Amino acid sequence: MTSKRYRVVVPKNVAKALRGLPGAEKERLFAAIAALEGDPRPPGCVKLRLRELGEYRLRVGDFRVMYDVDDAERMVEILAVKRRGDAYRA
Repeated sequence: MTSKRYRVVVPKNVAKALRGLPGAEKERLFAAIAALEGDPRPPGCVKLRLRELGEYRLRVGDFRVMYDVDDAERMVEILAVKRRGDAYRA
């Protein structure tokens, strides 16, 4: 049985912020984001109460990946990737 994969959408501003990170952190974040294609709600993800930050949050070291999931379109949209201390500030 083959499950359909989700399409991960990374806006230009988020991709630019990711490219500016040091190598090891960048690789971990890219791997975590790519893994959302197969499972948009992996173990450790948290459903957020404040929807303006995104629907879900994934912890990757000192960074938080905020994203929305559209099951009907089978799409994951990355809204932000921020350091832990800045992630929950509007």
